[in-house]
Amino acid sequence: MKQMVEPLKAVGIEINLYYIGRLRKEVLKLPRTIKKLNKICEGYDIIHAQYGSMTGYLVSRVEGTKIISLRESDWYRIKQFFPLFDYVHGTASTTFSKCALKRYKHVITMSNRMGEEVLQFKKGISIDALSDAIDLNKFKPLNYLLLVKN
Repeated sequence: MKQMVEPLKAVGIEINLYYIGRLRKEVLKLPRTIKKLNKICEGYDIIHAQYGSMTGYLVSRVEGTKIISLRESDWYRIKQFFPLFDYVHGTASTTFSKCALKRYKHVITMSNRMGEEVLQFKKGISIDALSDAIDLNKFKPLNYLLLVKN
């Protein structure tokens, strides 16, 4: 996350990161968390939920212009039933992501295919496919075959 905001800060865009916390343990405190987020987000032009799931849902309840980045587990439901925790967590994640979408102006997806599926779910929403950047100073390309299905 920090790597992604540094180039924006370098050109003079003011960005602040806020970690909401481990929401699984805070479910009963959600109304308080939403109220706190509204206060924190006052005065910002754009509020970006970096993930869907419960984070995306909470940010969707905040006043202001919002965008959301959806990752694979935010959108695609886990098909296996075991371990049970993973199934329940995955189902909750995708459900919260879909419930939140109606309150967003813009969605960033990790692939064109995911973007098309989101558009089928919520017609008329603005979508861009933008996968996460790779810092080539930290990771070096190797001669491996990479197969990508989109």
